[in-house]
Amino acid sequence: LNPGSTSGGTKGSVIFRTEGNTSPAYFVSSEDSFYAYSQGMVSIESTGAIDVISVGQIHIMSMNGINFEETFLTGFEIAPEASVSSFQVTVNAQAGSFSVPRHAAYVDTNSYTLFNTRVTTNSLFFSQSISSDGDLCRPYVKTAVCHNGYVDMEITGYSGGDCGSDATIGFFVIG
Repeated sequence: LNPGSTSGGTKGSVIFRTEGNTSPAYFVSSEDSFYAYSQGMVSIESTGAIDVISVGQIHIMSMNGINFEETFLTGFEIAPEASVSSFQVTVNAQAGSFSVPRHAAYVDTNSYTLFNTRVTTNSLFFSQSISSDGDLCRPYVKTAVCHNGYVDMEITGYSGGDCGSDATIGFFVIG
């Protein structure tokens, strides 16, 4: 136990070490930090919720992978639908959707740019067609190339004569 001092302005802390050992602590808790170290397994269990909140980033790292087993992941950052204008759209979220204007019947493929601050050159970009008209109108992202801050895409599948309205494309970005 390291008590703080009001006269010196120092903060107190609680430190655990192996008895008689001068090696680094395996647990430290203070007003501005929390540290735990284990050479074995660490288990945190609760019959209720566990909240981990940070105004900064939270890093999870494992040399052998992270196993979510049968966990259903929820709570991803999802933006409301946006509309393409002049072959560009901005959606700054991990996931979302955008509507692509109806194409002329003779145009099968067009290039678009999705501006997104979550995207880097190392990102994975997944997309799917959410809505379309008729059996012959199946617009989809044919190619997607990630850059820092944006994705260049080719959207195709407009060859059918029944493409009568806007199509909606959904996306999800990892990394």
